[in-house]
Amino acid sequence: MAKRLLTSGIGVIIFFCILPSPAFVFCTAIGIITLCAVFELHRAVTKNIPITIIGLISSLLIILGMIFDYLLYGIFLVFAIYLILSVILHGKEKVWIIYMLGFSTVIFSCFLSTIAKIRHDFSPYEVLLPFLFAWITDSGAYFAGRTLGKHKLAPHLSPKKTIEGSVGGIIACVLCSLLYVWILDSIFVYSIFNEHNYLYITAISIIASVISQFGDLALSAIKRDFGIKDYGNILPGHGGILDRFDSTLFAAPVVYYILFYINFAI
Repeated sequence: MAKRLLTSGIGVIIFFCILPSPAFVFCTAIGIITLCAVFELHRAVTKNIPITIIGLISSLLIILGMIFDYLLYGIFLVFAIYLILSVILHGKEKVWIIYMLGFSTVIFSCFLSTIAKIRHDFSPYEVLLPFLFAWITDSGAYFAGRTLGKHKLAPHLSPKKTIEGSVGGIIACVLCSLLYVWILDSIFVYSIFNEHNYLYITAISIIASVISQFGDLALSAIKRDFGIKDYGNILPGHGGILDRFDSTLFAAPVVYYILFYINFAI
């Protein structure tokens, strides 16, 4: 636990140093995290080094597509690359693994890159939201599960997770999100939404909290199928980048597109 808290503390310091940095620095940091996540996924699924290298190149294509607004072309190209790989490597690697890696590379790269889009289209205050939703949900679920947990949530994927913990995570997420919006309103005189701040943040926090928990379980499913405990060991006490950012990975696009809809479409 001490190692986990130390790593979290250092991570928070680094995060708040990067958050107000110039756009290029921030996007580079998100890009590095994304490439690390894709690398960890490939390493967990296959020992084929060329596939891993192609995975990193494909992820970079998606990231650049997000930045320069040719994402659709990047997605088509990446899927074409993995389609060709399934032919070239047939007999050397299972086809379903190649297709799974191609799909996951696109998903991981698109989803994590939306964090940079939030920073570009909104502000650092909104960038905090996917991390707040995911990490508070994780912490709330952990403590609620330890004190109240009785009914297993998905024992075949994560034996320690409980329904009580899941609900506790959602409640903690909502309460902390309301507190965050109140702090922005009262101290920083900043409004995330044009109106109905507390109503919108409650709705978004519930949706993002639920989705982030599904994201956590989805990444656990891959680990179970391939018999690994963690995706890596780059973060002492946490495991790999994917082990730490699995919930944020799925919360980020939810936050971005809801923010975009509320602020620009309504």
